[in-house]
Amino acid sequence: TEFSILEHSLSKRLSVSVTTEGVCVPDSFKSGLYTLVNEHKWRVGETVSLDGEIAEIYGQLRQLEHFDEVISFIRNVQTNCLHVATNYVVHDGNVNSLQKYINFAVQKLGVEKINFLDLNSTGNARKNGLKVADSKKYFDELMKSYNLGDDNVKAALDGTFAAEVYRAENRLSEGCNGCP
Repeated sequence: TEFSILEHSLSKRLSVSVTTEGVCVPDSFKSGLYTLVNEHKWRVGETVSLDGEIAEIYGQLRQLEHFDEVISFIRNVQTNCLHVATNYVVHDGNVNSLQKYINFAVQKLGVEKINFLDLNSTGNARKNGLKVADSKKYFDELMKSYNLGDDNVKAALDGTFAAEVYRAENRLSEGCNGCP
């Protein structure tokens, strides 16, 4: 079945995560995923592509008309005990909204983890003229979000460069994952 890899991984006591844009997900797939969750509580997660806290920003890279559907999808999978993470593709059109997005995702949607990805200039990114975000602006915005964030925000940003820099600056770690 379409779940055999997930089932095999779960049988080995591993955790699994499925990545999706949160649109065009068949009800049969959701149902199968929820069945796995019931059998393996809190070991099944979902990572959803969400690149903005409002439809207009989301629509710069994705299809604007799907924003509400993606938000509903995230809320629905959470009610079925799935861990929810998001992938946020950083670009020049959304880097200034980083802190608003993080607060929205964590405080309003209950997202547990946010992954940040660099822009690949294909598809809608190319069509809409999006560019890679200025690296200093990206660094500053993510650091500000981490430093001002509450414990839930810090947990969602764990594993990002902001968390590593914060720990190093505050002497809470020996270095960044084995750096000399």
